[in-house]
Amino acid sequence: MLMARRLLGLAVAALLVTACEDAPMGPEGGVAGNWSIQAFEDATNCGEGTDSYSLSVRIEQSTDNTLTVTIDGTDYTGMLNGSTGTWSGSYDEDGGTTTEQYTVTFSNMNSSLSGGSTWTWSDGASSCSGTVTVTGTRQ
Repeated sequence: MLMARRLLGLAVAALLVTACEDAPMGPEGGVAGNWSIQAFEDATNCGEGTDSYSLSVRIEQSTDNTLTVTIDGTDYTGMLNGSTGTWSGSYDEDGGTTTEQYTVTFSNMNSSLSGGSTWTWSDGASSCSGTVTVTGTRQ
């Protein structure tokens, strides 16, 4: 009987781990930390073609799931809603301003992310837009 209870307890624990594997975690175990990101950018609409590169990203998460995401010295602000993170921001680039909006999905107990961004560059006289596809892992 004791062995059956232990087996039942292990089975319940395994089911709980499986059911919660991709569930969002609270701020104490959420998405905050340093992330290694692989990016693929399509800037063909701006005459720049495509490019692949790596980024180091810092994500801070407050108790109300507000996110501050730092990419190359630029701070973006956003929110975590379930397993979906969104953030946006602007920065100066090539004589104009680029405005970028990210949407990513966190998975594997918040150790991985995937998604991307859309961005628009404008100098006031002309503009163009592009996309970035990202995957990443928490360091």
